[in-house]
Amino acid sequence: MPPLPADPLPDSEIALIQAWIDAGAPETVGQTDAQNPPTLSPSASSSPTVMPSPTPTSSPIDPSMLNYQNVRAKIFEISCEKCHHSGEVILTSYEEVKKNLARVVIAALVDKTMP
Repeated sequence: MPPLPADPLPDSEIALIQAWIDAGAPETVGQTDAQNPPTLSPSASSSPTVMPSPTPTSSPIDPSMLNYQNVRAKIFEISCEKCHHSGEVILTSYEEVKKNLARVVIAALVDKTMP
């Protein structure tokens, strides 16, 4: 659980994470999901991961924004890495985020228990 008080992620940030995952969670601009498919391993939970419905946004997300460096700079560095820089769920590198993607989906998008 996040330390209290913690503001929830705004809908625009949730939509960006969702769009990034829907695009295959690419590390770089232009990378296709065939090159880098998202891994939603069941290790984060014994039940299958249920992807949430996309959050409606007021404007479409620019495809050039759908890469790890952008998502990290706009969301992970600001809202996540204060706590998730060590321990069980680390979000400071692309490899660690990919390893923990199922947990990110569940906590940030499904349960909304994390900013």
